[in-house]
Amino acid sequence: MNVAARTPIRAVVRIQCWIALIFFLLLMPKGWASALSGLLGAGIAIAGGLLYFVALRKINEGDFSSTAILYLLFVAELAKLAGIAAALVVVLFFFRQAEWFLVVGGCLAAYSAYWFGLLIKN
Repeated sequence: MNVAARTPIRAVVRIQCWIALIFFLLLMPKGWASALSGLLGAGIAIAGGLLYFVALRKINEGDFSSTAILYLLFVAELAKLAGIAAALVVVLFFFRQAEWFLVVGGCLAAYSAYWFGLLIKN
């Protein structure tokens, strides 16, 4: 069962990259610190999407039942969300010069690409 081929995760990551670029360009008039804070948050969301894509590839390599695939997809989604939350905490704790509102805003903006992914038809 080829789960990764039917999942539009590549398109979602591509949309996330475009959203990150647009968010960065919109924040440029506020200064480099603001723009880089937003880009850092978007990068965290993109890294989470790539983590999920790697998990899909690993699921593809195995021979699992449909119940096991559902369980593994659930675990992959939880790992993605936990990774995003941990990265946000690390960034906001260790990089004091980053503007937390823009870091979280950039992450949420890029993460919204999953909603656009629901609209993508194969």
